[in-house]
Amino acid sequence: MFKIYKSITENVLLVSHQENYIEDLNVHVIVYDKLMYITDLTNALKAEKVCKRYVIKMEDEFENGQFSDQFIKWLEDWSLEEFIKCLLAGAFRFYGICVTVRELKAVNVFSPFTTVESMRKGRLVDTITRYS
Repeated sequence: MFKIYKSITENVLLVSHQENYIEDLNVHVIVYDKLMYITDLTNALKAEKVCKRYVIKMEDEFENGQFSDQFIKWLEDWSLEEFIKCLLAGAFRFYGICVTVRELKAVNVFSPFTTVESMRKGRLVDTITRYS
């Protein structure tokens, strides 16, 4: 199941195993039991581009509860918006969490915010047309 939010100010809930797309930050957020993924959708569905996926883990093992509970407790002095903006700006050193960055082929990353026009600019439509 997934939810699409226009803005992060819409009370984004970090529910385990639920995918969240946040339009104003252009990100995909999914929380699992022990980690969270935040994927930058700027280049999603564009040929010959990459999308950065940030894998966030708590440095300490959980005493009890799941990642979302521990992460929300860690975020008490921050907002989720500030945290995501720092990640996208390249700040990866945060006390108490471990951030790993992975690059994904953008053509394999879905975004509900990508239009056909932006896909044309990325040449994906031309590639599909050639092979169909």
